Order: sequence, then structure tokens, then C-alpha cells
Amino acid sequence: MWGIDLTVRNCRLPTRVTEFMDRERMDAIYEKLHQLQRWETVGLFSRAFYELIAAELADEDAAAASVALAFADFLTVEVNYHRRLAVLADRDEMLVSDLQSLAEKRRVNLEAIAETVASAPASNRKVKGIQDLLLAECYYHQRKTHSVVEHLRSGIECGLDHYLIHFALGYNIYALAVEDFTIAGDEETSLAITDDIAFQQYCLVAASAFEASFSGTAFDAQVYWWMGHVLESIGMVDAARDLHSHVAKAGGDPQHGDDDAAPYLSEFEEAARAPRHLPEISKQEIREAGQLLRGSFSLSEVLGYDPGDQ
Repeated sequence: MWGIDLTVRNCRLPTRVTEFMDRERMDAIYEKLHQLQRWETVGLFSRAFYELIAAELADEDAAAASVALAFADFLTVEVNYHRRLAVLADRDEMLVSDLQSLAEKRRVNLEAIAETVASAPASNRKVKGIQDLLLAECYYHQRKTHSVVEHLRSGIECGLDHYLIHFALGYNIYALAVEDFTIAGDEETSLAITDDIAFQQYCLVAASAFEASFSGTAFDAQVYWWMGHVLESIGMVDAARDLHSHVAKAGGDPQHGDDDAAPYLSEFEEAARAPRHLPEISKQEIREAGQLLRGSFSLSEVLGYDPGDQ
């Protein structure tokens, strides 16, 4: 399975939360996290990352209240987005333009929240790091990968040393390598590398970030798989094979079993494009399009094939 330990089981604040942060504000945050569990369109990794931000905020004092308020607003945007997405998915027929409009509203709201977070005062390095994590999430859903990498790195430099953060950094550096140094190849499902040296350098940096995300938990299976995939993409086949041999030992084979054990995090399956014009689509297509409109391009879309099939 995933190896991500989600802590939100109900809307009550966990007992470990310090008394320094306003309890009512934190209750509201955890209530929204609880609401996000209702919809399958919210990736499991997203939920875990949001909980990480909440846990870090809960340990801060009132000086971080402005950041907590911005995080609550961010979660409200997410709750509203996925709730409306579910409503659209329940309709028999739906115009793609409605889905595009919903995604555009989300983008605008996230831009406003990012501006608020960026301008909020940081009382200490840790609060600055929490701001960076929240900004990384805002930019991730807007597909601004360069900014995502910048803020994840800044969050780590501020002392936030959690395996999920390192994993997110590794993934986004690799995604950046694909975005910046590949183009569509001659075949429909192929990509051509435009700068071999730069692509290799980015992949090695990504692998290093993945290595820092080992936690001794079942989540390590994801880390082994992704490190292997990144190294394989630059021709280090033997090293990749060795890493993939550790997947089952770490917590199961992510290439087999149920959907939750897929060799990529469900948030990373997201895409942000829809057909340019399509009068009406079926209910099933609406559900699929709803999942695709959640935030960013998947590697399978970027690469032109599902890396799990390799």
C-alpha cells in the first residue's frame, strides 16, 4: 500500500496539538481536512501533505495565525472545488466548458492565496518554512514547477525535514527535467531529450532528493520505485534494477495489486487539460475529466506512456 500514515479520522483536533495556536482556528483546519476525505478526486499524497502542514502549524504560537488563516482559506478552496466537481460528476451530461470554468476559478483563488501567504510576516524560520510548503502547494496546482521546486527547497532549508517534503522535491525536480529538456519525438508516444547533460544533472539531483525521503516505513517502496525510474531514464539500468528489487521488501510491489499501490501518487496523476471543444460528454467521461482537472500533468502524460508499464 502507500505507506502514508494519515492521522485525520474525525473533525476533532488531535490531542498532541499545542495550546499555543488558537484551538478554534485549528479545529476549522482539521474539519476541512476531514471533509476532503469524502472525495476520491483528492489525492492521498495531497491529504498527507496538507496534514503535515497542519501539524507544523499546530505547534506554532499565535504569531503564525496569519499563515494558519491562509491555510484555512486554501483548504476552503480545495473543499469547494472538489465538492463542485462531485456535483458535476453526478450529472448525466455536462459541457467541458463547465469543468474548465471550475478549474479556472480554482486557479484564480490559489493565485490570491499565494499572494497572501507570500506577504504574511514570518515570526521565525519554521513559520517561513511552513509558508514555503503552502506556496509550493498553490504553485503545484497551477503547474508552476519551477516555483514549486524553489519553495520546497526553501522549506527544507528552514528546517522542515520530513520525508514527504523530500519526496515531493525529488518528483518535481524530475518533472522539471522532463518539462525543460524534452520535446515530442517522432512517434506519438515518444520524447526526445534536447540537452543530455542538463537532463542527466537534473535527474541525479532528483534521485538525491528521493534518497533523502527514505523513512523506514512502507512508503519506501514508492521511493525505491521512483529512484529506479529516474536513474533508468538516464541509462543507469543496473542501478535502476537494483533499486526496483527493493520495492517488494520495502512494502509491496507498487506495480501490482489495487489502485492505491500504483507506482505513482494519485495526486501526480492529475492533468489540467481538456479537449478544446466537445459539446457533451458522458457521466463516465465527466468522472474521468474531473480527476484530470485536479492540478498538474502526470508523468504518463509528460512522457507519453505509463512508466509503470516499463
